[in-house]
Amino acid sequence: MSVAMCAAVALTTAPARPHLKKSGGMGGDTPLGSGFIFSKAISQASRHAAGGGVSVLGAAPSVGRSVGWRWGEKRNARSPHRAAAFTYDEEGLQERGYERSFFPPVGVADDPTVANPLLRQQMLSTEWFGCVFQLEGVLVKSRFKEHKMSWKRLAEEREDSEPPEMVLKLADLMKPEDFISRHLRWTRDPMEMRRIKTRRDEIYAEILAEDPDGGALALLDGVLPFLTLLQNNKVPMAVTCNTYSYSALCEVLASLQILDFFQHDRAPGAALDAPRGEPHVVSAEDVSDWLPDPLPIERACQLMGRPPKRTIVFGNNTTVTEACFEAQAKCVLLLGRQKRYEMMGADTVVDKLTDLTVSNLKRLFTEETSDAAEPQRQVDIFPPGAGPNTRTLTMEAPEEGTDTDDAGGKEPPDSTRRRRRRDV
Repeated sequence: MSVAMCAAVALTTAPARPHLKKSGGMGGDTPLGSGFIFSKAISQASRHAAGGGVSVLGAAPSVGRSVGWRWGEKRNARSPHRAAAFTYDEEGLQERGYERSFFPPVGVADDPTVANPLLRQQMLSTEWFGCVFQLEGVLVKSRFKEHKMSWKRLAEEREDSEPPEMVLKLADLMKPEDFISRHLRWTRDPMEMRRIKTRRDEIYAEILAEDPDGGALALLDGVLPFLTLLQNNKVPMAVTCNTYSYSALCEVLASLQILDFFQHDRAPGAALDAPRGEPHVVSAEDVSDWLPDPLPIERACQLMGRPPKRTIVFGNNTTVTEACFEAQAKCVLLLGRQKRYEMMGADTVVDKLTDLTVSNLKRLFTEETSDAAEPQRQVDIFPPGAGPNTRTLTMEAPEEGTDTDDAGGKEPPDSTRRRRRRDV
């Protein structure tokens, strides 16, 4: 069969596309979608002619196969009138019930607007997650006793009553300003709260100086190998702390030599001293409230570029569990501050970070569900016409003049005519 016959057969058998705009460059009487049909016919004719080594354009068979969409787009790019034949009418599609041009999300971390298929495939896998660490209790030793002692000395210095133990349990779990105004109730003046917080930090530094070890912070066992493992697997990390300011927290991480773990990766070929942007650090100054409010977790997810549903938060108390439940994140708690039976709400409870591997962290996302990818089916228990006999019972109003026990807004019924219970 010749090339012209193949083109004619394809032109007559090609399906019409009513959802395409009318071409203005093909003539006024050109039917809808004729530009698409013509290019499709050429594409089909080139496929038939490819067996003999000849294409419509007189080039290699591989070139003839690309005559369809790609060649038409390049050709019509020079003329806006011809390009109208390949332009979808979004309003017409929505009126006819067609969905959007891109596919709906197929997972929790999926983004349909991402044009890179490899990046989107990586986002759908379980390796697309981030980790958020609390400084005290996870990376370094918890200073819960020192925090309690600092608040007691401050109360004694202010000649106030000593805070009860139930209140001091929240000393290192809240922002200092909120702890002063909500629980201690010393003042609500922002300037006064800042002065009290500054004095409390000075007392806390004096208590650390009295420590035989000098009050120097040191990493817990297994922290450095675990951070190195996550960095080798290209897992972004962030750190949170409510007792330090942003600048002080960065200085503490730099003194511990772990600040590089919480920064952006260097660009390929960049110098070692090239700027790497803002580190993934969340302090009390960055959010308006602290745990169990999920604001610190959401801020850390924003810095890492990961959704909260693909985030693992490491802590040592149950307030982390409450915040993770609100943010729909995963929670891993370390033993030490609370009993194991008090941490039953966490996804995993371990003794130290070295008990975990990357496979254990990926396994936390294997049973995730997506409302967008897997919407809940609305099942009709009794569909119309296929259920039990559900007749509607109606009561007819009594005729006027009849004796009934219903007052109906009129005179009360006669008690002597009402049926009474027999005396036994």
